[in-house]
Amino acid sequence: MNNPFTEHCRSVGETYGQHFMFATSFGAQMVFGGMACIVHAVLPFCFLRTGSTTVLKLYERIGTGARKHALQNHARQFSMGGRGLWHNEIGAGI
Repeated sequence: MNNPFTEHCRSVGETYGQHFMFATSFGAQMVFGGMACIVHAVLPFCFLRTGSTTVLKLYERIGTGARKHALQNHARQFSMGGRGLWHNEIGAGI
């Protein structure tokens, strides 16, 4: 039986703890970049390149190694009509 807590982690070559740390730091950077973009929208002279720099750094982190292959597989599945766990099981009909 597949363990939902470790199946995805294994697919990107990590333990649950390693994946937790990666996902937490990745998410925190996304929040920071997003907040910088909102401030920039109101005060265009602030955070001139923070949003785009954050996106590029995050892409570099996720676009390599086992993560790159997992991302490509996910994109392939999505383009063939698969929508992943959220749509199929949790969020269907939302």
